[in-house]
Amino acid sequence: IVQLTSQLDSYKQKLQVKEKEYSRINDNLARVTQQNDYLLKHKQEYESQLTETKRENEHHIEQTNVMQRQLKGRVTKERQKFEQLAQQMEMKELECHEKDQKLYQVRELIRNSPLAASRSNPNTPFKHKVEKENRTKPGQPPLYNKAGKGNRKRSLSENWLEHNPVDSVNNGDLLQPNFKKKKTVTNPKSKHFNSRKVDKYVLKHQEQDSAGEVKTELYKGEILQTRT
Repeated sequence: IVQLTSQLDSYKQKLQVKEKEYSRINDNLARVTQQNDYLLKHKQEYESQLTETKRENEHHIEQTNVMQRQLKGRVTKERQKFEQLAQQMEMKELECHEKDQKLYQVRELIRNSPLAASRSNPNTPFKHKVEKENRTKPGQPPLYNKAGKGNRKRSLSENWLEHNPVDSVNNGDLLQPNFKKKKTVTNPKSKHFNSRKVDKYVLKHQEQDSAGEVKTELYKGEILQTRT
């Protein structure tokens, strides 16, 4: 009996040790489970934050792509506008160059015309020359009738010889001369002045003013027929 009692006590001690160990394991398990729950909770929070951050990054990337496409479209439009402006500037320069050439030719034509030669020599004006040619010997009638000069001015049936150089520019002036009867020539010759069908002469002269615009001037005169 004593031996059995001793064995029973030994078993009881071992059982107590096992119970303590079981209790310790349960405590550790509870603590590990609590830590695991804490980690799982934070894991879900981190995953949610990561998903939100990923969504924000995708949205930012999409906005960046849209801005890049818009910027590229604006750059393309600005480049097209610049190219159009460059073409327009080139065309304007060509037009200005052509106008300068035409004005130069007009000035050369006017400078070499008989009217410019008579105006450049004040000692022998055209009127004085005509008066001189009208002189005849005593007892002879004049070569032309001076009284008819005033009648032609008052007449409504004036016949004009319009000298319009070939290089003249049609600049669309609002005020245009109104000649009811006219004959337009680009290079008048002596036969045009000797014709009985014209009694007035007008020269169209163009030059460039200080603002770069084309200025048109009309020089008018009478054609006096003389005896040849």
